Amino acid sequence: MNVFTPYKKVNSWLFPSGQGLISNGINSAGIDTFSDVPINSITREGIQNSLDAKDSNIKEPVEVDFSLSYISSKEIPGVNQLCNEVLPAMRKKWSDSETAMNFFETYESVITKQKVPVLRISDYNTKGLAEKNWQSLIFVAGDSVKDDEASAGSKGIGKFAPFAASNLRMVFYHTISANEGERSIGVSQLVSYDKKDNEITQGPGYFSPELKNGCYQPMNEDLPFTIDRRIDQLGTDLLVVGFKSDMEWKNLIKMSVLSNFLISIWNEELIVKVEDEIIDKKSLNGLFTYFEKLDTDNKGKRNAFKVSDEFKDSLRAFKVLNNSDVKHYRLPDEMVNKYEFIDSAEDGHLYLALLDDSNRKVLQTRKSGMKINYKNGISGSINFFGIFQATGQKLNKFLKDIENANHDDWYVDRIFDKKKKANAKNFLKELRKFYKESVNEAFAVKNSEVMDIFGLNNLLTVQGNHTENNEEKSLNLEKKISELTIKKNESKKKVSNSKKRESKIIGTIFGGNDSEEKKRRGHERRETNGGKSSEPETSRNTIKRGAELTDIQVRIIEIDPKDGKYRVNIRSPKKRERIEIELQVTGENGVDEKVDINSFEIENAERFSDSSLLLKDVQKNRMITGTIKVNFDSRVRLGGKIYEVKK
Repeated sequence: MNVFTPYKKVNSWLFPSGQGLISNGINSAGIDTFSDVPINSITREGIQNSLDAKDSNIKEPVEVDFSLSYISSKEIPGVNQLCNEVLPAMRKKWSDSETAMNFFETYESVITKQKVPVLRISDYNTKGLAEKNWQSLIFVAGDSVKDDEASAGSKGIGKFAPFAASNLRMVFYHTISANEGERSIGVSQLVSYDKKDNEITQGPGYFSPELKNGCYQPMNEDLPFTIDRRIDQLGTDLLVVGFKSDMEWKNLIKMSVLSNFLISIWNEELIVKVEDEIIDKKSLNGLFTYFEKLDTDNKGKRNAFKVSDEFKDSLRAFKVLNNSDVKHYRLPDEMVNKYEFIDSAEDGHLYLALLDDSNRKVLQTRKSGMKINYKNGISGSINFFGIFQATGQKLNKFLKDIENANHDDWYVDRIFDKKKKANAKNFLKELRKFYKESVNEAFAVKNSEVMDIFGLNNLLTVQGNHTENNEEKSLNLEKKISELTIKKNESKKKVSNSKKRESKIIGTIFGGNDSEEKKRRGHERRETNGGKSSEPETSRNTIKRGAELTDIQVRIIEIDPKDGKYRVNIRSPKKRERIEIELQVTGENGVDEKVDINSFEIENAERFSDSSLLLKDVQKNRMITGTIKVNFDSRVRLGGKIYEVKK
C-alpha cells in the first residue's frame, strides 16, 4: 500500500515563532521519557489512547492495527523545505551541541534515504478525536483531555511516545469523529532555530495549510497520504515517519501487547493486529507458547531476541487466569465502609493461584486492563501469583489521580492536601494488607507446597502437616525467641550469652543438644568458616569448595514432611563439572543450622558432607531431578547455598 501520494501544494511546514521565546533544545523531557524502549512505549501508549477512546455504542472490542510500509524520501510531505531550510537553520543554532549535531546527522541520513520506514497505527470501534481531544493531542503539552474520568491516561506525556519512535520526530495524524468529520495534520517535534526579525521558533512544526484564529488548521483536502478507512468508520490513524524499525519489530510489539494488555485481551475488550497476525483471547495460548520456545532456543546466543522480565510475569498472570484452582477475592467490607471512593466490594477483584514458577507478585491493573506494575513483598514463602483489577469508577479515578506520568506506579506524594494524602497512604497500605491476608487465607496451611530455596539468599518455609507436638514446640520457640529479643538491647556480655542460649534453644527444638551438635560438627570433613577443612592435610579430599553460585535454579517440592522427604529440581544456565548443594535450616532468630541429609536419590550425586551433596557433570539447561530425605519430621524453614567445587 502506498502511504503517501502526490498532492496539491496547499500545505507546508509551519513553525510557530516570536521574539523573546525560550529556546527548546534536543533533550525534550517528553520524548526522552520514551526513548529507551521506543517500540514498547509506542505500543503501550498507543493502545492506551485507543482504549480510552472506546465507542460505548459499539459492543465489539477496540481494535488496534500495526503495519509497516516503506516510502521514497521524496514522498515525505515538505521534504525539500525540511532539507533546504529547516535543517541548515537548526544546525547553525545548535552547532555547539554534540547531542544535537548527532541528531541532525541521523535526521539527514534518514530523510535522504531511498526508502524510509513508516509505521501506521490505526484503531477501530473508537470515537475518533473530537475537537477538545484534537486540541489536547496536537497543541497542548502536559495535559490530556479524556471523556472518561477513569480513563487509562491523562498526564499528557504519552502523546510524545510516537516521536520517540521516529528518527525524524515526525508523526501524521488522521481522524474521523462524529461531529467534526475527517481531519489530518502533520507534527514535527524539532528544536528551536532563529528566523528573521530576531524571532525564534518554539520547536514543534505543523504540516498545515494556514494559521487561522490562532490555530493551525487541519488538512481538509488533498491529503498527502492514503488511508483505507470509510468516511463513516470512526477512529484515528497515526503515521510514524522514519520509524526506528528493528528486525524484530513485530515480535517486540507482540511481546509488548502481551506484557501490558493481557487483561484487556482476556476480558475481550481489545484485539490487536500486527500486520496479518491477530492477538485476541483465542490466540493467547499459542503466542505465549511461541515466545517461550523462542526464548529457550535463543538462550546463550549473542544478539538474539530475548523475552523481557515483564513478559515472564505476564506469562505467570496468564497461568493464573487459566488455573482451575484460582481463588477469587473481592475488596473487604472494612475498606468499602472506610473509603468514600469505594462503592462496593465489586470495585476490586483479586485472583490468586499457586504456580511452580512464581516470584510471588500481584499484577496491578485498573479498569482498562493495562498493566500498572507488579507488587511484590506479599509473601516470602508461598509460591503464589496474583492479579488485581480495580473496576469501580470512583476507585479508578482515585488511582488515576495518584498515578505517575509513565502509568507504572501509584504515589501518594502527588496529593497536596494533607488529609487526602494520609487517606491515600492508608488505602495503599490496606490494599497490600488485603493481598497478604488473601494469600495466607488461600494457601498458607494446606496448599503451600512448592518453595524456592536457592539463589535468593533468604529462607523460605516448606509446608507439611503439623503434629500437636510440633505445634507445641513452635509455640515454645516463639516464646523463647521473644524473650531473647528483649535481651538483645542489653550489654554486650549479655548479648553474647543470648546468642549461646539461642543456639541451645535451636538444638533443643530441632533435635539433639548443644554438646551433641559440637560433636557432630567435629566429625565433619570441613568447617564452613572460610571454606577451610578441619581435618589434617594428609587426609583431606582433593576437591574443595569454590565461590558461591547464584545463577543456578533449584526448587524443592514437599513430598512427605513427616518422613522428611522432598523432591529436588536443579537447572544450571551453563555447564559445570562439579557443584555443591548445602542445606540449612534457620530459626525465627536468624541462627543457621545445617540440615543432615539422611539419604538421597539424585543422578550423578554423592555425599559431600553430612549436610551437602556433590553433583558432577552438570549440563547446561538440563533438568536434574531426584529425592532427598532430611532429619526433620515437621515443617521447617529450609535455606541453602550452592558452591562451585574445584580440584
